[in-house]
Amino acid sequence: MSVIDWENCGLADPGQEVAGVVFELGIGDPGRGGEVYRAYRGAGGPGTVRTRADFSMTIAQLGHILEAACGIWLDAGTTQEERRRQEGRVAEFVDAPLTVRVIDELLGAVAGVD
Repeated sequence: MSVIDWENCGLADPGQEVAGVVFELGIGDPGRGGEVYRAYRGAGGPGTVRTRADFSMTIAQLGHILEAACGIWLDAGTTQEERRRQEGRVAEFVDAPLTVRVIDELLGAVAGVD
């Protein structure tokens, strides 16, 4: 089993890819992220999530999404409709940030799986 990041059209480190999935599916419910991780590992998934560093790619991706959304929103040529769409992208980042506390909760949810 592989997690493919189609935006970049290639595989990254499996641990960093699955950490992103654990975050996305564990937002507000770290236990659910842990369940997904256990199922992934149980099915033979090669990626492991063990340290804060495993979330570094997700942190970078989220920062890139926020930067792009803010840039589009601030562009003088952006329509009001497009600004509203970008507000949703920014809100997602602000409402569910990937903080050290969130990472530690997710690490707790996946602990002991390996």
